[in-house]
Amino acid sequence: HARYSQSGESRFSPRLGHRRSALLVEDGSRPHGGVALYWELNDVPIWVVQGQSSDELNKRLDATLRVFEREMTKQPRVLTFGLHPHLIGVPHRAYWFEKALDQLQARADTVFMTSSQIADWFVAADGTGGREL
Repeated sequence: HARYSQSGESRFSPRLGHRRSALLVEDGSRPHGGVALYWELNDVPIWVVQGQSSDELNKRLDATLRVFEREMTKQPRVLTFGLHPHLIGVPHRAYWFEKALDQLQARADTVFMTSSQIADWFVAADGTGGREL
C-alpha cells in the first residue's frame, strides 16, 4: 500500500503491491482508500473509443476472471466496471451487461460490495485495525 505524508512523500509497502489491489493513502488528516479502476472493463474505451461489439464487455470479463482465478489463490481480487448510463443503458448493451452480472452472481467465489464495504473489509483483513496501513 502507499502512505502519503503531509509533505507529499509516499512510501510503498509490498504487502499489496499489485495493480488490482486496494490501496490506502494518508494525507495527514485521515486515511483515504482507493480501488483500482479497470480501463479494460470500462464502457467508454470499449464502445466509444474502440467501437467494439455489444458483447465485448463479456469477452473481457471472461478473460479477466480466468486470470483472477489463478491470482486469487494467494490474495482476493476486486473487479470493477466503469459504466456510464448513456452507454450501458442502450438495450443491446444492457442485455449483455445483465448476462455479465448473472455470470458473476452464479459464482461461489464472488460477492458484491460497495466501496465502503470494501474499505471496511480491507481494514479488518489487515489484522491491525488499520493502525499499520
